[in-house]
Amino acid sequence: FSNHFSNKWSKEQIVAAKNTYGRIVDLSFPEILPDADLTEIKQICEKYFTKIKDILIQSKDENNAVHIMGEFTFTYNFLERLKQNNILAVASTTLREVYEDKNGNKLSKFNFIRFRNYY
Repeated sequence: FSNHFSNKWSKEQIVAAKNTYGRIVDLSFPEILPDADLTEIKQICEKYFTKIKDILIQSKDENNAVHIMGEFTFTYNFLERLKQNNILAVASTTLREVYEDKNGNKLSKFNFIRFRNYY
């Protein structure tokens, strides 16, 4: 549940996800406008919680989890909703390597390390 679909993940991240949680289902992270208030955030959370709950109900995998990375206030509220329903949520951890070219431009490379539980 992010803006980084699994087709862009490293082989290591895909293997870890499939071996630990089963099938990968990509779901676009919603656009959260900067002027959205908490009421709007919670409404969007509820809409996406329903979608994810339906996906999990249909899953035949034994160990399901929601991989969530995105806008902080939405993520916090969404994690609270998942936690209330005993649904595991994970983040992907990476090691960042930063390279600087001769013009001072920085390029970051993120190497997947593991999934970490939020709670």
